[in-house]
Amino acid sequence: MTAEVGVPRDVVASLISSFCNSLERDGYQFIWNLDETSGVLDAAVVAGAGACEECLVSRELLMVMLESALSGSGASIRSLRMPTDV
Repeated sequence: MTAEVGVPRDVVASLISSFCNSLERDGYQFIWNLDETSGVLDAAVVAGAGACEECLVSRELLMVMLESALSGSGASIRSLRMPTDV
């Protein structure tokens, strides 16, 4: 029997730190949850008080940026909620 190798939260946090910092500079918060066993990430971009919800780049572009940051880590993105999602 082989033990599953998980994806540690601190590794993912390090990989996406520049992405998170970029969003924060523009008035957004990136909230994420990682299943460390499967490496699956669920996330949301939340607009702060001064942020323009409609000014944010598309979900597709943010997904490409996240996938690039996580490349080779074993982590993947299952969902990304945007400020304009109801």
